[in-house]
Amino acid sequence: KEKENTTLSPSVSALPTVPNCPHQEIIAAYHKYLPTLPQVRVWNDSRKKKLVARWREETARQNVDWWRDLFSWIASCNPHLIGDNERQWTADLEWIVTANNFIKVIEGKCQRKGEDA
Repeated sequence: KEKENTTLSPSVSALPTVPNCPHQEIIAAYHKYLPTLPQVRVWNDSRKKKLVARWREETARQNVDWWRDLFSWIASCNPHLIGDNERQWTADLEWIVTANNFIKVIEGKCQRKGEDA
C-alpha cells in the first residue's frame, strides 16, 4: 500500500510570493506626507514586525504607492491624528501600523466628518 500524504500545509512553492516590505521607502513617505508627526528615529524589530504584518495582510498594501496614498489621506482627512484634538495628541508611524489602530484609521474612525474613507 502507498502511504497517503497527510501534510496539511501547502508546499512552500505553492504559496504566493509576497514582496519584501520596503521599510525605508514607507518611512520616507510617512515623513514626506506627515511632516508634523513625530519623526521615526528608531526602527526596531518590534516596529518592523508591525509594519510587515500590515504589508502582508492585503495584496493592495504591498505597494509603496498604497502607503503614500494612506499618508496623504491621513494628512488631509484625519485632523485628530495630526493634533487637532483636545490634548493636541498626535499619532506616529508605530501607532498607525499597530493592528487595532490601523483598522480604525482605514475604516475612517479618525477622519473629519463628511469626508469619504
